[in-house]
This record gives sequence, C-alpha cells and structure tokens, in this order.
Amino acid sequence: MKRIWWIFVSVTVSIIVVGYSVFVIRGILSHQPLSYSSLCSIDMVSTTEGWAVGDTVETPNSVLLHYMNGQWKQIALPSGMHSSDTLTGIAMINASEGWAIGVSQQTSNQGFLGFFVHYEQGAWRVAGSSVPEAPRAISFLNASDGWVVGDNGLVVHFDGTKWSIVTLPPDLNGVYFTAVAITSPTDVWLAGGLGTIAHFDGKNWSRVNLPGVTGWIYGIAMISDKDGWAVGDLSDGNNSYALHDIAGIWTPVQLPKSATLHAIVLGSNREGWAVGDQGIVMHLTGDIWQTQASATSNNLFAVSSSDNRTAWAVGEMGTIVHFQSNT
Repeated sequence: MKRIWWIFVSVTVSIIVVGYSVFVIRGILSHQPLSYSSLCSIDMVSTTEGWAVGDTVETPNSVLLHYMNGQWKQIALPSGMHSSDTLTGIAMINASEGWAIGVSQQTSNQGFLGFFVHYEQGAWRVAGSSVPEAPRAISFLNASDGWVVGDNGLVVHFDGTKWSIVTLPPDLNGVYFTAVAITSPTDVWLAGGLGTIAHFDGKNWSRVNLPGVTGWIYGIAMISDKDGWAVGDLSDGNNSYALHDIAGIWTPVQLPKSATLHAIVLGSNREGWAVGDQGIVMHLTGDIWQTQASATSNNLFAVSSSDNRTAWAVGEMGTIVHFQSNT
C-alpha cells in the first residue's frame, strides 16, 4: 500500500472581518462569526469565493454570508422573505448563479412551507412556488438540473424553468431526506432517516438494500454511479462506520473514531472530508479515513470543497473552519 504523508503548514494571515475572531492552528484557518447563529450549509464556488446560510435567534431569523477577498461578510436577505423564515441550504451553479432553500414559519393548514431563493445578476430573489414540506438539502448538476429533498418524502426537481414535486414509490413515501448527490441526469442519490439511501436512474426510483442499517444518514457524496460514500449516525454498537458504494454494493467501513458525521464532500481524485459533532473532521485518501486536527469543538453541519486540497466547514455558534493541506 502506498503511504501518503500529509504535511500541515501554519501560516500567518491578515483578515479583517467585523464581528469575527480569526485564528490559525496547524494549517487550519478558522473564522468564527457572532455566536448567536448556527450555520447549516456552505458551497464554495472557488478557493476565493463561497456562500453559507443558517439561522439565528435574532430578527430576522436567517443568516446569509458571502466569502470574497479573504473575508466573510453578512449579506442582506432578499425582499419577499419573512423575518421568521429560515434558510436551510445553498447550492451555487457558478459564481453568477445559485439557489438557496428555506422554511417559512408562516404556518398554514399544511404546516410549515418550503421556499426557493435564486441568485442571478448579483442579487438574491425569492423565486418559484412554495412546497408543502420543509426542504433540507439542495444540489445542482447544472443550471437546468437541480434537486431538493426534505421532510416527509419531499423531493423537488428543477428543469431549468420550474420546480416540480416528484412522486416517489410507496417504499420511499414519508422518509425524511437529509442529503442529495448528483453525478448525471441518470444518477441521483438521496439519503435520510431509517438508514435510507435511494437511487434514481433517470426513469425509476429504487431503495438500496442496507441490511442492519437503521440510523440516520446525514450526508452522501458520489464520484460516479459506482463509487461514493455516505455518513451519519451509524454504529454497529461498538464502532462508528461510513457506507462505501463500490460497483453498486454499499458496504460498512469502520471509522478511526466513534462520531456522528453530518456531511461529506469528495474530490475527483477520491480525496474527501467528513465533519460532525464536537468539531470532528475526518479526511479520506483513497479508501482510508483518518481523523484530522480541528480548530473547534462546536458541532459541524456542512462541508464544501472547490478543489482537491482545501475544504470549508460550518456549524453551530456560527463556526466556519477552513482546512488546508499540502503534500
């Protein structure tokens, strides 16, 4: 087996962000915004630009952050959002276009409603019709192929013009979905409660057979239709594990440390990161997971990478952590 050495390099940086503390630990740069917010989703367009969303106990209840020129800055929410609305996910198609999802606290006889926010021409705007359940995750393949999943079996597809609710087979109805991954129009993956992973081949939905897996699956990432990983609150009673898809067979792989993992991101070279409770960060090289030093003990809920060497994660107390490594 080829041994791969990771060398973490500490650097001195100068970043000015109002209301943020900045510190560097073993090559891991962390920015911590005001402590009353909880960030649940992040998408990096490049190594120098990205977006994050979350909620706060203050009014308005949503937080929208933009990273540019080495600084994270809070952006005004678009008109049309209510002060009690909460943003729950974000996905950028490119630097000029992206989508966010949220939950409206304006209750109706259907309960809470989901909504969409579109970014184009340098501005965010509420767009599209509402949906009858809370959306939890969003992913785009391109500008005309996007997916949103959420509570009580919610699956919504964007075809470049409109958002449409997708009808699922009976064995997937009512599943609380927490993650979605896309590699092509004929390769869409969903993950969620009760150990659920589902696949769409462009025509039909199928539920993956995962004997003995009953915990929540919070994150899924695919390199291809035959290579991917899923993470969550997964344990065999003694050890935590991730699920690895190899040629269509999902197999438990023991993790180096017991942990609940909330999100995962993979690069094209089969390198990736997963993050979770108590600030845990795990790094994947090939098929090997290793625990990586972290700059926080706060729970981390989302992770994003625009290249194969760096990643960003966000979590509770407004935590934003940047992982940097050099080989």
